[in-house]
Amino acid sequence: MANRLPLTFGPGTVLRLLTSLVLALLLWGWVTNVQDPEETEVYAGIPIAEGTLPSGYEIVTALPMATVRLTGPSSVLARIDQSNVKLQLSTDDIQGPGEYQLRVDLVEPDNVREHEVTPSEVAVNVEETMTRLFPLDYRLPELPPEDTRQVGDLRPDVSEVTVSGARSLVDRVATVTLPIDIGERSGDFRAAFEPRAIDSEGNEIREVTIEPRSVPVLVPISARGKSVAVITQVVGEPAEGYEVVDRTVNPATILVDGPRDVLENTISVSTGPVDISGATTNVARRVQIESPPAGLRILEPSGGNVDVVVQIRRRGIQQSLPSQPVDVVGVASGLQVTVSPAELALVVVASEEEIAALSREDLKLQVDVSNLGPGTYERTPNVSLPPNVEWITTEPSRVTVTLSATVPGASPGVQAPIASATPPASPAASDP
Repeated sequence: MANRLPLTFGPGTVLRLLTSLVLALLLWGWVTNVQDPEETEVYAGIPIAEGTLPSGYEIVTALPMATVRLTGPSSVLARIDQSNVKLQLSTDDIQGPGEYQLRVDLVEPDNVREHEVTPSEVAVNVEETMTRLFPLDYRLPELPPEDTRQVGDLRPDVSEVTVSGARSLVDRVATVTLPIDIGERSGDFRAAFEPRAIDSEGNEIREVTIEPRSVPVLVPISARGKSVAVITQVVGEPAEGYEVVDRTVNPATILVDGPRDVLENTISVSTGPVDISGATTNVARRVQIESPPAGLRILEPSGGNVDVVVQIRRRGIQQSLPSQPVDVVGVASGLQVTVSPAELALVVVASEEEIAALSREDLKLQVDVSNLGPGTYERTPNVSLPPNVEWITTEPSRVTVTLSATVPGASPGVQAPIASATPPASPAASDP
């Protein structure tokens, strides 16, 4: 068996090995830095989570936003955005109420080489949590004066709520209100509303918890006020020989509101004066409602204005004059005409003496067919009367006029087919 020589390392050999190892590490680091260089990214506005506190305690200090500086390979930082950066207070030292200086820890991401958080510590105040029962204060919506709705007695499902939170916050709560929003609703409805904790100065305390978080409520809505009639106030007299036939108001009733005893005793209001002095035709005016009884206000119409029409006509008696013939004028040459009905009842108003003095020549009912060809037409007769006689209507109000071509050499009244004449207008054409 051959003899083995012992393996020995001299000082020079060890030095060469160490040098090679350092050079290899430096080369690896240089290659890595070239291929995936180290970078730094800054993320501002990062919220700080409170962390887990002992049961029965709460941090009452508003935590600031933090800025985080991360350093690491570009390939790692490329996968990180604002939402990936998570911070949390280190709450291990909290044992009870008091003031603490707590460290801010980076929770995510955890694969960066270096990180820096500003601020790195936060001073906080820790208090005991408490729970207190509060009656629920119903807050009705404030409706404008012109709104015609009123809200009745609310019926919420609960009358008390529980408020929980830090002792100093709960101690600030003066009342818990339930704001009711009725929107555009005009009838009863049921909906859930969120109660709010309010301090003595009317500010909402959002940091406390209220249970239940929403309260169902039955909200009754009804119309306000009372409808009363509108009376037209007419002043003056129409011209001599004329009279007031009727007067109308639009709207005929208005909605008023006010003390209950005044409402119960009010049945009507008056318009401002409508002057008809010397009128010979209808008088139409927009007028203001006169001031309602003391304590009442007008809800509708909101402006308090109404439209008034006073109907004026010549004074006399209304008389129907039956069997008045209808004359057709303007018949073109070569056409013959028939009218149906041939006679109408004419309704007029005049004094007894003037009606008694009427003759056939005084009454003219005419239909003008100038420039019309063969065909059938509906027309409203023109009525001509003496100056002191007023026309009311004709019965019926319209007649049917038929124009047809005459047959050459035929006896009067013989009609030729319409198709052989000048092209007619559409059948039963109305007045132009």
